[in-house]
Amino acid sequence: PTLSLAGVLDGAIVGTAVTLTFSATDTHLDTVAATLDGFALTSGDSVSADGPHTWTVVATDRAGNSSTETRSFRIDTV
Repeated sequence: PTLSLAGVLDGAIVGTAVTLTFSATDTHLDTVAATLDGFALTSGDSVSADGPHTWTVVATDRAGNSSTETRSFRIDTV
C-alpha cells in the first residue's frame, strides 16, 4: 500500500494546532489505521496539546503486505 500523510512534517516544531489527514491506496487495500501517542486517530482530527507527539499510520492489503509511516513532532504554543 502507498500512504499519503499531511498536516505536519516529521521533526516539525509548530506553534499552533495541527490537523492530521491520511489515506492509503492499493488495488486490494484491506485496512488503514492511525495512532497518535498510542491512541486511535481518525483522518481529519486536530491536535492541540503542547509537547512531543508521535503519529503512526499503517495500511495493510488483503495479501498481508503493509506500509507504515511514523512522524514525530512537537507543539509549542508557549
